[in-house]
Amino acid sequence: MENYLRPTEFIESDNPEISKLAREIIKGEQGSREKVRRLFYFVRDQISFRPVFFNYLPKEEFKATVTLRRGYGLCIMKAILLISFLRSLRIPSRLILAEIRHHQLPDQVKEGLKSKGNVIPHGFAEAFLGKEWIKLNPTFDLGYCEAMEYIPTEFDGEKDALFHSVDKKGRKLIDYLSII
Repeated sequence: MENYLRPTEFIESDNPEISKLAREIIKGEQGSREKVRRLFYFVRDQISFRPVFFNYLPKEEFKATVTLRRGYGLCIMKAILLISFLRSLRIPSRLILAEIRHHQLPDQVKEGLKSKGNVIPHGFAEAFLGKEWIKLNPTFDLGYCEAMEYIPTEFDGEKDALFHSVDKKGRKLIDYLSII
């Protein structure tokens, strides 16, 4: 588990700004599950989602402190921030990469990512809670969900928090194709 507690170039769990804010967010909470829950909702809703073409960004843009200060990011950026918070509190966590089919992917995003069949890369976090890894996908904030008519991803402290397969109108939204 020690590998899942260490800082990295991007997972800046040893950064004072990250650890201080993590402690403020979870203030008063004793249990790991509730701490993770609070951090999940902070990243989901206080860091807005903006679809950008990550293959054109300098790697520094993926650092947790950059995402925090910027106030927005895409899936992998938000996952790295959440992992940084978790590791700063000694909660084992890791980045998971997946391929998803986004049935409602906007044409300009499709073109920018050179997506075929609406298949795109996706990143989210996992935290080790109790005796198992729990999937945490804080990608779409409430405002984005409202604008796009998506069902927000919720985390109850126990079950995986992943995208819904349909939107609020029952239209196909996301399929997880593979998790790497």
